[in-house]
Amino acid sequence: MQRIKLEGTTIGDLYIKEYLGNKKYLTVCTKCGAEKVKQSGNLAKGWGTTCDADKPNMQDLVGTKVYEWEVLKYLGDKKYLCRCSCGKEKEVFRYNLIRGDSKSCGHWHRTFGDLTGRVFGEWTVLRKVGYNYECRCSCGKIAIKTSSDLTSGKSKSCGHGYNTFTDISGQVFGLWKVLGYLGNQHYLCECSCENRTRASIRKADLLSGATKSCGCASKKMAARTLMERYGEIGPNKVSNPRSQEQVQAVLNAESLSNFIDKLNDSKLTPMKLAKHLGLQLSRTLVLLHEFGLEDKVRIYSSLSNPENDLLEYVRSIYSGHIVENDRLVLSGKELDIYLPDKKLAIEFDGSYWHSSIFKEKNYHFKKSVACGKVGINLIHIFEYEWSDPIQRSKLEIFLADRLNQHKEIYARNLDVQEIDADKARVFLNTNHLQGYTNSKVSLGLVNKLTQELLGIMTFGAPRFTSDAEYELIRLCYLPNLTIVGGTQRLFSYFLRTYKPKSIVTYADLAKFTGNIYLSLGFKLVNGANVTPNYVWFSTSDGKVMSRYQSQKHKLLAAGLGKYGSTEDEIMQNTGHIKIYDAGQLKFLWKSGGEA
Repeated sequence: MQRIKLEGTTIGDLYIKEYLGNKKYLTVCTKCGAEKVKQSGNLAKGWGTTCDADKPNMQDLVGTKVYEWEVLKYLGDKKYLCRCSCGKEKEVFRYNLIRGDSKSCGHWHRTFGDLTGRVFGEWTVLRKVGYNYECRCSCGKIAIKTSSDLTSGKSKSCGHGYNTFTDISGQVFGLWKVLGYLGNQHYLCECSCENRTRASIRKADLLSGATKSCGCASKKMAARTLMERYGEIGPNKVSNPRSQEQVQAVLNAESLSNFIDKLNDSKLTPMKLAKHLGLQLSRTLVLLHEFGLEDKVRIYSSLSNPENDLLEYVRSIYSGHIVENDRLVLSGKELDIYLPDKKLAIEFDGSYWHSSIFKEKNYHFKKSVACGKVGINLIHIFEYEWSDPIQRSKLEIFLADRLNQHKEIYARNLDVQEIDADKARVFLNTNHLQGYTNSKVSLGLVNKLTQELLGIMTFGAPRFTSDAEYELIRLCYLPNLTIVGGTQRLFSYFLRTYKPKSIVTYADLAKFTGNIYLSLGFKLVNGANVTPNYVWFSTSDGKVMSRYQSQKHKLLAAGLGKYGSTEDEIMQNTGHIKIYDAGQLKFLWKSGGEA
């Protein structure tokens, strides 16, 4: 397909200067003059096209000194030009400056030089061996050690002290009191907690501090240690400690409630409260839930409740009996909207209450399965979907299609045609909830007289497994239309024409049951439900990032974290919460009817 030329155009604040190849363009910001390389896909969606150089919070670091960096200039894209104390200048991401992940250009790493002759703990460095060092312990043992193990203090000796028998009965290590020797370097120990737990503990673990209790007080001990050393109970706040007022505010429900009341903010959101407390959003949400103080903040950013919006929409398109907040069908578990005549329920999954903070990752999957067992199709509508205008429009059509009478057409009166990729893309992006995905074969049901495309089925190479020849990727029809025998006709055409040996497909349990695939001869692959997918929801602007957009290497490339952090840590630090979907069911078709 021919490339759409963007050179010479302006998108947002960016002037498209030159095409660099590989779907990348050189752009110039019309406000600050900074040159930036942008992907064509991001330009088309308008991502990253707004200049933030004039935002006050982006200029607040200019002229300041952060560790050994002097911040000289804001460069755009959350980067600053910084000068190190040694004179070297370098671009540094804002995130790395604020969190202290970048403290200098790294010149101090080079000052170690050759470690030969130096002493680290009980190790004496004898000579360099490649990138490592040959060392002699005070007991005479020779071993090879890395420079990082030596300079960080990770290795202080060969461990000979642990291997020499010295009776430590009667001593106390953490909350463990050593009662007596059991043999084989193990001691009988008793924890001083109220449970008085007894256990056999290795001497080496006691001496090294690897175990300090039976686990009863690990959180309290960690908090106490941090408080004693740093005046802070949050590990991530040690380098940027909170005030005494902030620390005291989260000790109990009463203190947090009083703290919120003092703020006197009628529009207080969890994100704003987190900033007042100096905590991560996820920790703030957990505290609000633990103390039962959700009603003290505004969970939703707008005055309207999106769950009520959904209910009102269902009422506007469906005149049958509607049961709100039913607890009878699932024996106590709530169904937000239940339509008994349709054997259908609709669950509104709010981003806050249905995030991984409160719901384990299989929660939505289990609820869908529970409804299926009593013959009810449960449709999950996630708040982030309903809040997106384009996706909401698709969902409204989808719900209306499920609840209203359709015009019927018989497939025998239609033609089956192979559809080109462009036509398939337009049809699926308009009518399918998940839009278009690349496929090798696109089959369409077409009106013989008008040549209007009424339905489509696409196939391609399996995306998630290697145990099938093809994957049935998309099945979609125009709304308010039932094509009797349409799915069977499309599938039969594919079998006759391409003679596949096996086909795999999946049903998104958040919206579908997968029964249509059973009617085609597919069989459910027992125990093969795909692990629920997830998205990251930004509590600051409501935008959503998929798991593919939030892959760790992409986050690191964007300067949003450091190599020692996990994806979850990086995303939570940037104000995101994780939301799991309902998972998928896997179906397999094999020639001859074998599963």
